[in-house]
Amino acid sequence: MITWTELKNTEHNIMSQTDIVRIIHQRIELYQMIRAFFSEKQVQEVETPILSRFATTDLHIDSFKTPWGNENLYLQTSPEFAMKRLLSMGIGDCYQLCKVFRHEGASKNHKPEFSLLEWYRPGFSMYDLISEVAELVKNLCPDWANLDVEIVSYARVFSAFDINPHQDDLATLKEKIQKHSGFTPRLCDKKDEWLDFFLVTQIEKQLGNNTLTFLTHYPASMAALSQKTRDEQGNEVAERFELYYQGIELANGFYELTDADEQQRRFKADNRERIAIGKPAMPIDEVFIDALKKGVPACSGVALGVDRLLMLKHRIKDINEVML
Repeated sequence: MITWTELKNTEHNIMSQTDIVRIIHQRIELYQMIRAFFSEKQVQEVETPILSRFATTDLHIDSFKTPWGNENLYLQTSPEFAMKRLLSMGIGDCYQLCKVFRHEGASKNHKPEFSLLEWYRPGFSMYDLISEVAELVKNLCPDWANLDVEIVSYARVFSAFDINPHQDDLATLKEKIQKHSGFTPRLCDKKDEWLDFFLVTQIEKQLGNNTLTFLTHYPASMAALSQKTRDEQGNEVAERFELYYQGIELANGFYELTDADEQQRRFKADNRERIAIGKPAMPIDEVFIDALKKGVPACSGVALGVDRLLMLKHRIKDINEVML
């Protein structure tokens, strides 16, 4: 990760007039193709507020906060809650192209402000949406048209290292991960932290090597806003997927949780965990909970990183080269 000062210096140094014009033209072309794709499928484009009185409770995502009068407002980390409120009103199939903000470090694959494509499909299963995501990215990136689509479970990619992410206890997991990684990471004693570390440092680089790889059925503890189900071995798992290409995560999708009580339980549990590791509890979006109580239709939804897609489409190695 680079510091804010380094990030500012990088931004000031690399942008020539030619770079700026190239980036603008690349984005215009991509956005036109995205809109044409969804227009053909009769999926509506929507726009929702960027500022909210509520924030994400996710343990690994922090929101930017700004004071306004006697209260705080938060920049969106995703348009998800607002779009699901529209779903509860009967908007139907919808998508959004927008800016999102996450209070975290920068790297060659990530910046704290980035562009997101997010869409929701009532009546779609997780596998229906996986098929549509593959169709979209092949449409947007003609060079990918003949790529194979691989669907592989979270448990299977870990099994190559003799790790069972669902059954191994914490002590066994730590021993195996230290053996394969060659060192002892400084992590809290939580299985999900150790699994995330190993996925990012050892497994991700092997995913999507000249294929579109969809990693599915994460541990149930990583369900976030997705429904849960059982795999063939009887393990409780999340109906969640991520798309990888050339070792880079491009999209994160769910068969969406629509149970208001369960969602509120998860938000409260998130806040308890945040407090336990020294982070502030975040204001829960009660308007979103009310929308779930009103009724959000069974649906699947996904968020796709537009800047990363541009990088991969044009074979660029640094996200700064595709962002103004």
